[in-house]
Amino acid sequence: DDDAQGLARAKAKARTLGEWTLDIKVMQARNLPKSDMMFMDRFLVGMADPYATVGMRNRRRERKDPYVPEHKTEVKMSTLNPEWNAQFRVQFSGVQDELSVQIWDWDKYKYDDYIGEALIPTVPLVHAFTAGQAEFSNSNWYELYDKK
Repeated sequence: DDDAQGLARAKAKARTLGEWTLDIKVMQARNLPKSDMMFMDRFLVGMADPYATVGMRNRRRERKDPYVPEHKTEVKMSTLNPEWNAQFRVQFSGVQDELSVQIWDWDKYKYDDYIGEALIPTVPLVHAFTAGQAEFSNSNWYELYDKK
């Protein structure tokens, strides 16, 4: 009887800590802040050369290991409203994880400029998967937050 209870607990723990695969699509961004200022016909014009990085963040793990994004979109030149339509696959292990989408401004001669980050919780996904759903769709807009 103890063996059966131990097996049930182990299965429950495996479901809780197991790895799920998430297919995501980074569609677009809009109204990004101006990062690159240049003169065009005597007027100061601001643009950006944005790209997005994607990965799973886990605050508990990040105490030991720094966050490193898993994927990167292509750079879209001179736009504040980029469209990427890039698809990626990431693994996550539970409700402690958050999907991170960071937006950066690419610069040829200096370090890329950080624009902001959207953190998307995995709690709804975990609840959907544990309830037996095979698919979960979410096509919301997410606000970018600066590190400050």
